[in-house]
Amino acid sequence: MVLTDLLNQAQSAGVVLFLDGDRIGVRGDPAVTAEWLPRLRPYRDEVLAALAARVIDSCKFCAHHRRPGIGNRYCGGRPDLPLAYGPGHPLRRLPADLGDSCQSFEVAEAYR
Repeated sequence: MVLTDLLNQAQSAGVVLFLDGDRIGVRGDPAVTAEWLPRLRPYRDEVLAALAARVIDSCKFCAHHRRPGIGNRYCGGRPDLPLAYGPGHPLRRLPADLGDSCQSFEVAEAYR
């Protein structure tokens, strides 16, 4: 199986992989991630390389990314995401995939 297919299947199952320094971070339902981690472990180096290659596409590097408070991260550009707080609030919660599939992604000025 091609690594891209395996990563796409894991993502479809609700497993979100991300770079955490030089390690692979994982988010998702614990039962689902426990099922997927052994399948991904043999490809650790390839997964790290794939995550490093796409890191610039994550919300952290997007012009719409907002961090108004300590540890709080929001999107200021996607109306399809749920509101961070009550109706009319200008910020939205970040997607579970951290922008991996975002059609509104724009590289922030600081990263150009």
